[in-house]
Amino acid sequence: MPTGRILIAGGDAINALDLQQRLARMGHLVLALARSSDEALQLAGVLRPDAVVMDARLPGRMDSIQAGTRIWAGFGIPVIYLSEHVPEVRLQRLWPGSLAGLLSTHTGARNLRQALEEMLARRAPSRR
Repeated sequence: MPTGRILIAGGDAINALDLQQRLARMGHLVLALARSSDEALQLAGVLRPDAVVMDARLPGRMDSIQAGTRIWAGFGIPVIYLSEHVPEVRLQRLWPGSLAGLLSTHTGARNLRQALEEMLARRAPSRR
């Protein structure tokens, strides 16, 4: 299983810490926990993680979809969005052909592992 350096962007501290523990059990290194879309974009540029796991509804000057699109387009870093409910109109805004995925906030370990493996296998070569 490929392991990666992951940035978590989540507004809810409890869910973010739970996700951090789940990713660590899978062998991934969590580099940081961002609390807003702006912080996620900034940390992605500085830390250059292998992937970002981002809440689809983060606070900030831009929404999560905009931040994730900038992360992918600017740094070639794949983004997995987590959400309870994402209206279809928001999904249509995802960058066509981008390295982006969408999972339920409470997705099981198997689905999360599979999504991360796919993203890490398809990501651009490291730009660290």
